Amino acid sequence: MDGKRLHGADDAREYEEMGDDSQATDVLNEVRGQERNKEEIFDTMKQYKAEKEIQDSRRPAEQAQNTAESVAGDPSTFQGEPVGENIAQIWHDLQRAPLKATTIWYAEKKTYSYSYPVLTDNVKHFTQMIWKGTTQLGMGAAPSPSGKYVIVVALYRPTGNDVHRLRDNVQKPGPDEDVYATIKTEITKPRDYKKEKLLEGF
Repeated sequence: MDGKRLHGADDAREYEEMGDDSQATDVLNEVRGQERNKEEIFDTMKQYKAEKEIQDSRRPAEQAQNTAESVAGDPSTFQGEPVGENIAQIWHDLQRAPLKATTIWYAEKKTYSYSYPVLTDNVKHFTQMIWKGTTQLGMGAAPSPSGKYVIVVALYRPTGNDVHRLRDNVQKPGPDEDVYATIKTEITKPRDYKKEKLLEGF
C-alpha cells in the first residue's frame, strides 16, 4: 500500500488469544456505540491541532467505517479515497486501536523538520493529521476476520499534504517563531513601490 502503509506489527502479541469471527463482529458492534472512546480520540486530535478545532463529521466517518470494514475483510479491495487519508493495521483490541493509530501517526513528528519541511512517506501521516486547513475528521475501525488485528481509517476534509502549502499548514506548536515562514511572508507580500520611491527622496 504505497503511501498508505499499515503500521503496528510491533504489538502483534496482543492478539495471540483472540477469538473467532463471531467474537470480532460482536466487539465491532459494541465499540460502534461507545461515544466515550470516540470523544477521547477527538480530544487527542484537538491537542495535536493547536491552531484550529477539528470537527467530527458524519459523512467522512461513515466513509471511513466502510473503508475499514472493506479492507479488514479483504485488503486487496483497498483503493484509497479522494480525500486526506491515513490507514493503519493495529495489533490492539478494537476499542483502543483508533487511539493507538493516532499516537503512531503523530509520532512521525520526530522525523519532521519545521525549518526545512519536506513531504515524505516517513512524515505524511503526521502532516495530514495536523494539517491546519483540515477541519473535518471521520474515523472508522474494523477487526480482521481472524480477529488478530484491526484496520483503522481516518479521513480528513479538506485534504492536506499539498507540497506547495506545507509550511503554511504544518506549523510548530508553541510560541517559537518560524523564522523561515516570517521571511517568506515578507518577500511574498505586495509592495507599495510608489511609496518606496517617495521615501528614497528623503
